[in-house]
Amino acid sequence: MPPERPIALLGFPRSGKSTLGQQLAAALGWPWQDSDQLLQTQMGCAPGVYIAKHGEAAFRAAENTWLQHWQPTTPVVLSTGGGLPCAPERLSLLQHKALTIWLQLPADLLMQRLWSPPAHELTTRCSPEALTHLYHERAHFYRQAEQVLRLGTEDSASSLKRLLALLKQAQA
Repeated sequence: MPPERPIALLGFPRSGKSTLGQQLAAALGWPWQDSDQLLQTQMGCAPGVYIAKHGEAAFRAAENTWLQHWQPTTPVVLSTGGGLPCAPERLSLLQHKALTIWLQLPADLLMQRLWSPPAHELTTRCSPEALTHLYHERAHFYRQAEQVLRLGTEDSASSLKRLLALLKQAQA
């Protein structure tokens, strides 16, 4: 039995938030949303383009405003941008509005995924060392999620089964 409130998937880029988010939404019969896509519609450009034009602080301010106004009227599965929960006020607000689940992968596996074609846009701005450092900084926030799903190299169908079992266990 899924929770009656939205579910927010947290994690570093390429952790599987979009793939598992869409699969989880389909399994639950709920809508799926992606915070970066919703922000892109609001801002008129992709987050990476917005950051290049206006800076990261302006993007995080836009993200904060978006989250304050995000009020789903029915349960949804939200795949968050990797940095969305990485400030105390945003994490608190997100936890107030949704069940938060960290999709945790080992840093070395995430780094492989980031550079696998097509490479993530972060790889154009950060060295491997800087991305590993960023992952460890963000993990401080991610680990405050209400639930943690530790992932590895299994396929998404196996990950979805484990995620559904985690939700069932959390409701027990």
